[in-house]
Amino acid sequence: MSRNWGLGTALLALCVAVASCGGDGDSPSAVAANMSTSAQSQGNENGNGGNDNSNGNESGNGNEAARKNADIRVVQYVNPLIGTDYATDQPADPVGSGLGGGTFPGPTVPFGMMQWSPMTPTAQYDGRKGDGSGFSGGYWYGDTSINAFSILHLSGTGCWANGGYLNVMPQLAPGDAGTPATFDHANETAQAGYYGVTLGNGIKAELTTTLRTGFARFTYPALAQGQQATIAIDPTVLNNRAQGTTSDTVSQVGDRALSGTIAGGGFCWAGHAVPVYYYAEFSQPFAAKPALSNNRPVTLTFNVDSKHPDVMMKLGISFVSEANAKANLRAENPATDAQGEQNWRFDKVRRAASAAWNARLNAIQVAGGSDADKTKFYTALYHASLHPNVFNDVNGQYPDFYASNSASTAPTRQVENGRTMYANFSGWDIDRSFIQLQALLDPVRTSDIVQSLVLDAKACGAFPRWAYFNTETAVMPGDAGSIITANAYAFGATHFDTQAALAIMKASTAPGAACAGTPVMGSRADYDRLGYVPASGSGDNQTASNTLEYAVRDFAVSRFATALGDTATAGALLKSSGNWQHLFDRGAIRPKTSAGAWVTDGSGFMEGNAEQYTWYVPHDLAGVIAQAGGAAPVVKRLDTFFTHLNVGTEQPYFYVGNEVTMAVPWVYAWAGAPSHTQRVLHASLANAFGPGAAGLPGNDDLGALSGWYVWAALGLYPVVPGVSGVALSSPQFEAITVRVGQQDGSYRLLHIAAPGAGSGDSASFYVKSLKLSGTSWPAAWLPLEHIAKGGKLTYAMTADASAATWGADASAMPSFPRAAGAQ
Repeated sequence: MSRNWGLGTALLALCVAVASCGGDGDSPSAVAANMSTSAQSQGNENGNGGNDNSNGNESGNGNEAARKNADIRVVQYVNPLIGTDYATDQPADPVGSGLGGGTFPGPTVPFGMMQWSPMTPTAQYDGRKGDGSGFSGGYWYGDTSINAFSILHLSGTGCWANGGYLNVMPQLAPGDAGTPATFDHANETAQAGYYGVTLGNGIKAELTTTLRTGFARFTYPALAQGQQATIAIDPTVLNNRAQGTTSDTVSQVGDRALSGTIAGGGFCWAGHAVPVYYYAEFSQPFAAKPALSNNRPVTLTFNVDSKHPDVMMKLGISFVSEANAKANLRAENPATDAQGEQNWRFDKVRRAASAAWNARLNAIQVAGGSDADKTKFYTALYHASLHPNVFNDVNGQYPDFYASNSASTAPTRQVENGRTMYANFSGWDIDRSFIQLQALLDPVRTSDIVQSLVLDAKACGAFPRWAYFNTETAVMPGDAGSIITANAYAFGATHFDTQAALAIMKASTAPGAACAGTPVMGSRADYDRLGYVPASGSGDNQTASNTLEYAVRDFAVSRFATALGDTATAGALLKSSGNWQHLFDRGAIRPKTSAGAWVTDGSGFMEGNAEQYTWYVPHDLAGVIAQAGGAAPVVKRLDTFFTHLNVGTEQPYFYVGNEVTMAVPWVYAWAGAPSHTQRVLHASLANAFGPGAAGLPGNDDLGALSGWYVWAALGLYPVVPGVSGVALSSPQFEAITVRVGQQDGSYRLLHIAAPGAGSGDSASFYVKSLKLSGTSWPAAWLPLEHIAKGGKLTYAMTADASAATWGADASAMPSFPRAAGAQ
């Protein structure tokens, strides 16, 4: 968790032209259920049409794994409101903004540049609830009014000073000026790719998007004498936060368009200011010439009547220029259609967004379980498909990563032909399991994502720790970029500059290694000298956790170096990955000073405590268990650990709402007790997550928490960084089909069958036996090679814990022993 983290025009044009992309005429009951849709992956999102990289088919191969399965309608299970309220199971000691998910309900398309979402007045810091309050997506479900509809949102970050550019608000002049509009959830619809709400003043606001553009339809009620249909646009506010001195510009283009620049950035009050360029056009001319002034709000007036009650707004954006913003709009939502008619077909663009989501979500098809279970699952997959975001324009241009946070400009670059540039990397969060999920489902896109990180590192000097647009914010510790790269490679995303990536990794251990002037691993010299990061005394915040961050990073890079044939680097880093042992004291990880004195005041850990971090040695869990007293005591200790599921950072229990303990449920398998993993995950998925606004137990961190949910529901988890394999638990659905992506853009089918599985108390969530493609599989670990080309996992499930003896051989679980570590 971070406290302080597409589609080309061909698909859009296809969906606009045909009715099969989905309907807009949803019934009231369907609307209430938050109908929506899913998206296909494309390897090239530069506006050249792209290829369908997730829906391919292996020709000439008749086996089941190579068959193409048809899309089904699953988008109705997406509820974008999940995560917009305080969690049902609130942690006692949350991380920043950790009392809720911090998601946004407005529309976007998978990995889209554009998000357009409502902003509510009190979504930010609430002194009554302390640092855990705040909804970084700009929307709190408990609010009853809306300030505006703004663009460029991040989903579930741990601080709220980010996103929410260009506030747009339909109003009835003169009475509404400067005041939020009331609303009721009964008049609100949130779907994948669409948001609509009827405000208290009678105006209906509807939003949808393409990859790089937004489309709004504002329908006005009958006007009283003296009333005027207006749209207020305020570029001076970011995420409900006044910017003060700004560099916003605006100019009029013809009689119905505006063009301008917004000065933003400053994620978590860190990083570089980032300019965003826009081009907005309207479905009818301005009723009066607007008074325009830089760094000031703008009020536009329109003439509406009962025959023409709506004003529509198209909005193109770019991070390069106003001209590119207009070009993006023209490419993805043209001014005229094929017949030369004015193109203001909101509903068809809405259908296209819905179809895009349905295609994406069909990467995993589930059967069995309740509608609530499917809502939780498909919304998790939806949230895990919002970021990173396309960053280049339709002409391939994008701004380079800032070389320093004092640089005045960033050079414009051209994306490599056939690739897409991505931005927004919540490093410390997405390096654990999120990136492996992306690589499993779509190695083509994920290769582009990793290549984007490589290019960022070339520009700024090292992998950024937490990248917002093209700037380093460095709000979290460790070298997450190296772990992300190694994990993506291990799960099949290999089409990037691997040699450049390895060179960046190797250089990052050198003194002074930094991105944009910010050290990557600021305590690396001490770590290399002592074998750990020393505490200066009581109160040091991160020394013990940084030691583990570096050790995990070293192990992941050692696996990547091994794959690339660099045995010297691999050997050295495998050895240093054992440095966790230097901080193991009386069965737990503890900080200590350079003189060797143990620090016992509870400090030394980032967003966690000693008990939570003791298990953060995923590459040598057998070693940890041995030092902690052996399997039986560890199982008993873990049973106590899981008596609380979402406790927070200070107490010695599980915290499912944060990243530190994500892999701990699977530690049982290394102690020979995988049935306990099955029990804990069943309870966590059923009780800590829900199908409504309060359904996320912590901030989503650009999809990291939701990605964890997807893995857990599949009964798979990539515990060991840089290693191609998954720990096995129990699926949460009776039947699952996963489209395992291939580097040529096709996919193979992985079928998972678990009769009797489910989320209810009477479900059979224990595993009695397992077969892999018809052959008995006794281990709770599965190398990826066995499912990379598809296959079938067939579980025999039971509700009887005493019959769940499968997978109890701990020696089958991979671990890299202390003999490989520092001596």
